[in-house]
Amino acid sequence: MITTQIQGAVGLIKVEGHLTFQEYEAFKAATKGILEGHWITEIDIDLSGSTYMDSNALSMLIALKEKAQAKNISIKLLRPSTGVRTILEMVQFEKLFAIID
Repeated sequence: MITTQIQGAVGLIKVEGHLTFQEYEAFKAATKGILEGHWITEIDIDLSGSTYMDSNALSMLIALKEKAQAKNISIKLLRPSTGVRTILEMVQFEKLFAIID
């Protein structure tokens, strides 16, 4: 499940369970709404409730990063679960994203 919230200039996307191709449309809709907020300067993606990500999810994060950068919006990946952190480390996402525990 993907939920969003806006707190001032920060858009928060919370991911629960698996983030895979099946969640593509929900992720795209959630991020679109946040990216369209002209006052947004940061997007935080809370991964504390996410238990698994596949290669499609990694691609979705990279695509979001590219769209956000075009609007000078920074992205942080927050509190990834142990399994998700292992995946992120395996593909060296710490080189692309700020990962906050």
